Amino acid sequence: MSAELLKLSYFPDDGRIWRVEWVYDIRYNLAVPSESVFVAAIAPLTKEAQQLYESGIQENIKQFYRANLVEKDALKEIEVGVGQSALIDIGSLWKNGVLINSNVGVKDTFDIVVDDAHCIPSASCGPNGLIN
Repeated sequence: MSAELLKLSYFPDDGRIWRVEWVYDIRYNLAVPSESVFVAAIAPLTKEAQQLYESGIQENIKQFYRANLVEKDALKEIEVGVGQSALIDIGSLWKNGVLINSNVGVKDTFDIVVDDAHCIPSASCGPNGLIN
């Protein structure tokens, strides 16, 4: 059984590999009022970086997060329906609207401890710990 590839029409269909640089700004969607959109800033990989990626020579695929591997002057903003937000990771790579890699960067996770031993109320907090 073959897996179907999901193609998103928001991305350019030009044979280039595009990387999601940032996501921001939720907007009202005039075309589909029941689904808001968010903005994703995308930029194409340089021709050299795309050739390196497609050659498969580079064993450490995580190197494709570097800022100098995209053409910043070709940065575009696309509007994406919020229903697809789970697919649009910052740093993910897309070609002709198809996700080709969602794990090109370094992702660190950490625990946040919020308790009396680790948190000190600031001067702006009242006696109940709430901000005045």
